[in-house]
Amino acid sequence: MFCDRCNLVRVKNMVKQSSVTFPTASSRAFLLEGVLHIVEGDGQLPAAVICHPHPLGGGSMHNGVVVAIARALASKGVLALRFNFRGVGASEGFHDNGRGERNDVAGALDWLLAQPAVDPRRVSLVGYSFGACVGLAHALADPTVSAFAAVGLAVEFCNPDAIRPFTERGQDLSPPAPGSRTCPKLFITGERDQLAPPGELLELVERLPAPKSVQIFPGADHFWWGSERKVGELVADFITGLAVNR
Repeated sequence: MFCDRCNLVRVKNMVKQSSVTFPTASSRAFLLEGVLHIVEGDGQLPAAVICHPHPLGGGSMHNGVVVAIARALASKGVLALRFNFRGVGASEGFHDNGRGERNDVAGALDWLLAQPAVDPRRVSLVGYSFGACVGLAHALADPTVSAFAAVGLAVEFCNPDAIRPFTERGQDLSPPAPGSRTCPKLFITGERDQLAPPGELLELVERLPAPKSVQIFPGADHFWWGSERKVGELVADFITGLAVNR
């Protein structure tokens, strides 16, 4: 179930990617497929999980933005795991409108944290579009997430019930676990993003606890055609900048 080749991160001339499988974090566990981008390094390394866009719109771990983020992270020394949500590709189960998908994110993080090469203090979560919504809900509730980055967070796909307890207006309704709301958060959107309009995104981010920041990319829409590498670099710079200082 776990990747025997994950320990190869310290071996030179190793494979750059490895196919992996892992279970969701739930009583009814599905097996999910993923691709681990492997990097060389000494000691334990920072790592990140990357969540893909909406499955019903064709989103998968092979999405160009997702792959670009994984490659950018790996190029800067971060082990990067991109995976397919339940019901996508060879991943078992069925699409669950963002509810069960949170268990998929938890399973991916658990799998990374179990790898000897991973530094448990430096495990980040990244999401694009629908994946950003699912990732945000999980990052707000999980104190093991050291940083969160969202690209084109599709506001209309976000489950308000999953986020509301962690917004400043809802803190008294459902107190989260200690330290679970303090990880740095970066939100990237395009100036012309149809699903993450800057105005709506800024309104949502304003209610989230600090630390947080927003970057609006001139001229880009939700699909980032031609700018995949640039958005990957923005995410990688954010995460590696934090990882170096931890």
